Amino acid sequence: MTYWGKTGRPRRGHIGPLLAALALLGAGRLAAAPAPLASPLDSLVQGTAPAENALPFGTGTSYLLGTTLMQQGDYQGALPYLDHAYRMGPGEREIAEAFLDALLGLGYGERALEVLGDMVRRWPADLDIRRRRIALLGDLRRYDEALAEIARVREAGLPDAELLVMEGNLLASAGRVPEALATYRRALSAVPEENERIYLLMAALLERENRSAELLALWEEAAGALPASRAMRYGLLRQLVRSDELERAVAVAQEADSEAAHSPPDTTGRGVLPHLGWELELVDLLVQAGRPQQAIQILEQRRAAGTLDLEGQLWLVRLLAGGDRWPAARGMLEELAGRYPEAPEVFRLLGELLAARGEPAAGEEALRKALKLAPEEADSYVALVRLLILRHEDELSERDGDAGAQVRAEIEDLAERGAALLPAGHHRGQMILGYAFRSLGEPRRALPLFSAASEVPALRKEALLQLAITQDEAEHDDEARGTLEILWRENPGDANVANSLGYFLADRGEELERAVTLIQQALAAEPRNGAYLDSLGWALFRQGKFSEALDQLILATNALPDDPTILEHLGLALHALDQADEALRVLQRARALGADSAELRSALEELEDETAPR
Repeated sequence: MTYWGKTGRPRRGHIGPLLAALALLGAGRLAAAPAPLASPLDSLVQGTAPAENALPFGTGTSYLLGTTLMQQGDYQGALPYLDHAYRMGPGEREIAEAFLDALLGLGYGERALEVLGDMVRRWPADLDIRRRRIALLGDLRRYDEALAEIARVREAGLPDAELLVMEGNLLASAGRVPEALATYRRALSAVPEENERIYLLMAALLERENRSAELLALWEEAAGALPASRAMRYGLLRQLVRSDELERAVAVAQEADSEAAHSPPDTTGRGVLPHLGWELELVDLLVQAGRPQQAIQILEQRRAAGTLDLEGQLWLVRLLAGGDRWPAARGMLEELAGRYPEAPEVFRLLGELLAARGEPAAGEEALRKALKLAPEEADSYVALVRLLILRHEDELSERDGDAGAQVRAEIEDLAERGAALLPAGHHRGQMILGYAFRSLGEPRRALPLFSAASEVPALRKEALLQLAITQDEAEHDDEARGTLEILWRENPGDANVANSLGYFLADRGEELERAVTLIQQALAAEPRNGAYLDSLGWALFRQGKFSEALDQLILATNALPDDPTILEHLGLALHALDQADEALRVLQRARALGADSAELRSALEELEDETAPR
């Protein structure tokens, strides 16, 4: 099987792309579904009855079958049954709710709105139904109708202060900003238990409108009104940084830290980064804002005053190392290692930075000490696995040698133990251990790791690409195709993604015209990319256009002369054009460099037989 590297092209037999990436970082149905309606939505809107004998007659039976299918995730199969049940018993609340859920699950908003309208007429005093209809009108961008519905609820005398928040949201969505802000203001008094959420909504609206001065005033008001709210304090601190009012930001952070020192710990779990003090929150905000020197200044002042704890000092080390002050960072780390000889985080950071600075042996020693000090911490396993893969590329490639077997066995053991300890939200660790299992030839163990990491927006594209590659290696072809299609829908202008999907299709002889188009889109962005040229040549080869394929494969070979996959493709194209001697020479070189596909072996056997002395 094949996998694609950072350039979205297949490679075989080595772990180069992994190293580059590492360096950067149901149950069966109760009954058969009914024959689908010609167009479920059309028939529902038009009010046509189900075809004779297409659905069971009883209301209860239709409801039971429909809800069972919906529980299994088959909303399309459930819809005709629930439609039938609703027509037979429109006054049954449970049936109406189920039918509504099916319609919304399939995106039939307008029909769902009709059902909600009927439910409002049957149960006019039910505020939940009224709120759902208002919310759906807002989702459909029918803001005036939604606001009119709110007015009717008020006229009916139904008490619901929460409607003020809904009204504010609708006005904000409709672009009626002054009215939205005024409505949120009324909601602050009417729904005091929701004030934190209301302030957040107001802040989001002002930020959307780029009203910075008003936004700062709002955060100051919110932090004063809700002094126990970490979210309000964090919002104020962030806005002060954005407004370049560093002295005030430092004062706010220091005051908050002073208050925290005399308060019981926060056990609600609602805090923003609750493991940090407020001055470290400020440091983090400054780094996010691209102002690391100011962050360093704050930390160095605290260190000089003797008030910077170990975590803060490690932050300072990271910032110094990232800002080309490596000697100072290393000196601090060595000092901390002497002062905190039992602190695994000190030796873990030392190991990572030493390895990054070209001292892998010293880095490995430090990481092994961190692991020995805290064998229950996943971070040390992840860091050591990453370094061992980077250090032992050659041994891992020689899978039959004793040295390679020993390294592989240790990495596998460390990766297994690390994966067992890895918290669900440790997405960087999931990516690194996923790479590790792939490099070990264990794609099935990498699959859940890449899948979990793909849920994080910052990692999604790379994680999905690695997931598709791993699905391919695990011979889950349909799943790999589905993942690549998702990638393409989410990243339609990305050359790497276009080439990956194009090559996947070409390699399987599927949708070859589309494959060529996708690869040409990639080449339009990077016309000299050897991987993309190879993909185009291979797609043309699959189409039987051997002369055109040869031209592209020669260009690819010129760009990447020692790539075994490109040489294999070039040799196969030469063989197809009856250039036997040259084909044999190129394919033998491809095999020597690690290529070993069934097509290559078959072509070599045929060519060697043809050219053997008689």
